[in-house]
Amino acid sequence: METLPAPVTLIAIIVAGLLVAAGLGGWRHRCRERLQRAGGDIDALTKCSTRQGFMIRARQALVERQSDAHPAALLMLDLDGFEKINERHGRAVGDRALAHFAAILRRCTGPSDLVARLAGEEFCALVSRDGAGEALQVAHAICEETRSNPFVVGGERVPMTVSIGVAHYAAGGRLETMVARADRYLFLAKARGGDQALDREPRLHSRAWTGTPPHTRRQSPDTTWAI
Repeated sequence: METLPAPVTLIAIIVAGLLVAAGLGGWRHRCRERLQRAGGDIDALTKCSTRQGFMIRARQALVERQSDAHPAALLMLDLDGFEKINERHGRAVGDRALAHFAAILRRCTGPSDLVARLAGEEFCALVSRDGAGEALQVAHAICEETRSNPFVVGGERVPMTVSIGVAHYAAGGRLETMVARADRYLFLAKARGGDQALDREPRLHSRAWTGTPPHTRRQSPDTTWAI
């Protein structure tokens, strides 16, 4: 049986080894990408989407809304006075309270709705409903469920409330425009004392209004949503 010269055999072994290593490296890279896609856009604490994952999916969802003319609304949510829970019970308990609220939020939204934790106690949701009134009803239901289901720690009931701003989708509208509008209504809901949902500017002469006049009220902070 004819044998290859030693140098040729060595080169063949080296080349084969490099090919195997390259194949394994590519396989590992593909597995890592799959894991990142599967878990990298999920918030580990609340099991909601992260902001980046939400923005990608929400933009795609709005593109689909343009083709089927199905109504949608963006909800911006912020837990009222959440820092007091952290101050009194510690951040570990605060984290459990966030997970508790996230479970409420998922119960009140549908399987096709997008729910995300933005940062801290801030959440958002893109919901699909048959009309603007139904989307606002979802927001009111979230407020009611949060109020009616306090977080319990060590036998102590820790009350929680949430403020919500609702922006309804208009054909051809941009997600960033909806975010800015919902964030504005969220700011106004908090200015009125929290524990409520708004999808429009409240009338200043309304007895329910508790904010300050426009010329003295500070402006809502800008939110950057570029990714």
